[in-house]
Amino acid sequence: MMISIALRFIPDLLDEAKRIMKAQASRGADFNEGSFMEKIKSIISLIIPLFISAFQRAEELANAMESRNYNPEATRTKYKVLTWTHLDTLSMLITLGMLWCDYNEFYVMNRIKCIVSYDGSKFHGFQVQNQFRTVQGEIQKAIKNICKDENIVIHASGRTDAKVHGRRQVFHFDTLREMPEKQWKRAINHFLPNDIYIIDSFLVDENFHSRYSAIKKEYHYMLSMNDYSPFETNYIYQYGKELDIEAMRNAAKIFIGEHDFASFCAVDQYGNTIRTLYQIEIENNQGIVTFKLVGNGFRRYMVRHLVGGLIQVGAHRITKEFLEELLESKGQKKCLFKAKPQGLYLHEVFYK
Repeated sequence: MMISIALRFIPDLLDEAKRIMKAQASRGADFNEGSFMEKIKSIISLIIPLFISAFQRAEELANAMESRNYNPEATRTKYKVLTWTHLDTLSMLITLGMLWCDYNEFYVMNRIKCIVSYDGSKFHGFQVQNQFRTVQGEIQKAIKNICKDENIVIHASGRTDAKVHGRRQVFHFDTLREMPEKQWKRAINHFLPNDIYIIDSFLVDENFHSRYSAIKKEYHYMLSMNDYSPFETNYIYQYGKELDIEAMRNAAKIFIGEHDFASFCAVDQYGNTIRTLYQIEIENNQGIVTFKLVGNGFRRYMVRHLVGGLIQVGAHRITKEFLEELLESKGQKKCLFKAKPQGLYLHEVFYK
């Protein structure tokens, strides 16, 4: 054993001999001078002490290994080859299940419902749009200041177009942040601009969805028959002419109930156009006409097309029968009368 270990040190000893020779050469020794036999003798005189040192080192190491029952003739051990079995699969599934339970225990998502009011005059609608100021974009930036490590996306009961206002719009979002439910109102409002305000905030369960849990919505549209007012132009449609209120009320009755409103809304491939209108009221208060529409849902531009058609009836430009013909065409004929967005308000969203 000692000899086998000593052989292991020969390369190291040769390197050490070279270093010694270089050290001696730097001190004036010259191994290139003299006859061949003299060179051999000088080298042997250098190597012999190195071999003696190697054997001493090897003997110490051999004694240490023998004291630990090392046997160089024994069969070498091998790594055990592992094979994947059904028990391994079961163990992995159990481990993943335990990790999932731990995650749900320590990382519980909180769902926050908020009621928001906003002046839509300076917004390009509710939904986030690149390079444009939107209500959703401003709210999400405010929440980001509170939940800095989370990427919060809010979900609203529905979209509103550019210049359209919201009195009691509803949205929700999920967050890991723990906070008393009413504190969310104060916290978000602190970072919101002056044309958006959180009216109230609630902690709701995960089954609530601001859009899919809604059972009906109420929209208001305001129109002025009075002289033009620059102070009202962003909030009340400045029509400036008299309208036949009774004619509009009579025409509005054709829309009550369940109908296909394809002729009175923007149509796409992602949803049907059948809706139910429960109520349409038209009130005149000193020249300010308010249209109140309540239904189980409204497609894009639907309220503005309905109000636009009724305005044409009130101005005696079209008849009730013409609107009825548009409704019965189910999208074959389109209503070309669309009221301006400035007078439209999402007034209320109703839930069970």
